[in-house]
Amino acid sequence: MRVLQLSTTGLRSLDLLTVFPSPNLNFIFGKNNAGKTSLLEALYLCGNAKSFKQTNVDSLIKKDKKSLKVLLKSVKFDEKYSISYEKTLNTQKKAKINDKSANTFSLMVQTPLMCLTFGSENLINLPPEYRRGLLDTGLFHVKHEYYEIYRSFSNNLKQRNKLLKTATYENLDFWTNKIIEDSLIINKHRDDYFQELQRAYATIIQEIVGFDKETYDDIKSSQISYYQGWPKDLSMKEACASCLDKDKALKYSTAGPHRADVFITTNADNIKEIGSMSTQIIVSLCFMLAQARVFHVKQKYSPILLIDDLFFGIDDKNLALVINLLLESKIQCFLTAPDLYKETITGLNLDHKETKMFELKNGVIAEEKNAKKNI
Repeated sequence: MRVLQLSTTGLRSLDLLTVFPSPNLNFIFGKNNAGKTSLLEALYLCGNAKSFKQTNVDSLIKKDKKSLKVLLKSVKFDEKYSISYEKTLNTQKKAKINDKSANTFSLMVQTPLMCLTFGSENLINLPPEYRRGLLDTGLFHVKHEYYEIYRSFSNNLKQRNKLLKTATYENLDFWTNKIIEDSLIINKHRDDYFQELQRAYATIIQEIVGFDKETYDDIKSSQISYYQGWPKDLSMKEACASCLDKDKALKYSTAGPHRADVFITTNADNIKEIGSMSTQIIVSLCFMLAQARVFHVKQKYSPILLIDDLFFGIDDKNLALVINLLLESKIQCFLTAPDLYKETITGLNLDHKETKMFELKNGVIAEEKNAKKNI
C-alpha cells in the first residue's frame, strides 16, 4: 500500500498543510521543533490512533486550537481509501475509514505502519518490552487473530498478578493454569513467526554484503534470536512452579510471554555492548525491513515505514547504505532530518522518480524541486 495524500490541521506547530508523497522515499527537513516528528505522528495516528512517542494525544493539539484533524488518502491493490482521525481536547477520538466509524483494530489492519527512531533510543538499547512490542506488532499484521489471543493472555495475567499483589492465593492455581494455556498458544505463534523473520533478516544481511563489500564486520555477522520468557529446558508449567515463591515475594509473575525478548548479537557478543551507533542503526533497520518482508510475503503488499531523526549517530558511509537498503526494499518511507543535511541527501543523486524532499518552515511545508536525477 502507499499514501497518496496527507493533510493535517491543528497539529502542534503546524498550520493547515497537505503533502503528496513519493511512493518510495520522502525526506522531511527542518530546524529543531519545526514539526518534522509531528508529521510522522500524524501518519501514525491514522494507523494506530496514538503517537509513536507514547505521549497523550491531547498534547499534540496546537496551543491556540481545541482540536486536531488528520486526513490520509491511500491506495491498496488499486483500491483507494480515505482515513480520518479527529481529536478534541478532553474528548474521545473519532476515526473513520471511508466515512465509516473505525476502531483502533480496524485502523491497524487498514494502515500498517512501522516506526523506527534513529536516536539514542533505538531497537538495540531500549528495554525488552520495546522489542517484544515490535515482535507482536509484526505478528499481528501477519495473523490478525493474534490480537485477541494476546489480549486474553494480558487479562488473565492481570488477574494472577492482582492475587499475588494482595497475597490472596485461593484462586491462584486457576489463573496460573489460564496463563499457561495462553502462553503455549502465544509462544507457538511467536516462534513460527520468528523463524520466518530470522530467515528474512539473514537474507537482508547477505544482500548488504553483496552490494557493499566493506560493510562493518559486526553488521555482516549479526544474528537475531528469540527468548520465549522462561527457560527453554522447562515447560511453562514447570517454570511457573519453580518461580512460585519468587512470584509471591515480588508480587508479580516472573515467567511467561510477557518476559520475552529479541536478542541481537554479533559473533556471540551483544551488539548493545560492542556495536557503534551506526551499527546499531543499520541492524535496527535490517530488523524492520525483515519484518516488512515477512509481511509482504503474507499480505502481498508492504507496510509504510517511518524513520525519525535519520542522521543521528550515523556516518556518511552507512548513510549511503541506509538509503540503498530503503530503495531496494521498494517500501514507501517517510524520513525526518535536520535541514543542514539537505545538501548531503541532494548530493547522493537520488532518482527524482523515487524520491521527494520537503522542508518545514514556520508551520508550512514546501516540496523541494531541485532533487537531482540519477547519473
